[in-house]
Amino acid sequence: MRWRVEGAGVQGHDVPIAALLSMGESWHNNHHAYPGSARIGLNDDQPDPGWWFIVGLERIGLAWNIQTPATMPARKALTRVSNDDGGCPACRLALRLRRARSAAALDWLALSIRTAN
Repeated sequence: MRWRVEGAGVQGHDVPIAALLSMGESWHNNHHAYPGSARIGLNDDQPDPGWWFIVGLERIGLAWNIQTPATMPARKALTRVSNDDGGCPACRLALRLRRARSAAALDWLALSIRTAN
């Protein structure tokens, strides 16, 4: 996503190619839009390993009261400029592969249920 924060001296810019290496911190525009959020990769095609780690900590009881854009109050100074992810082909490819694997898993499950009956 692309956001503009009115009144901010600097607008953050995403660096999609560094998302995995930076544990998701390279979704810098999202961070400027929601600075208190633990989740920075806001779209399915924005990998955010830092968020995945925090969710894992929450599941085993080591993290709580986690803030995300959905749980934060709306910001009046925030304007959505576009839904573009900055043109990250690798991110779109990863999303397509993930969806294909999910579809294949569902096909396998349906087939195994049919053959079991």
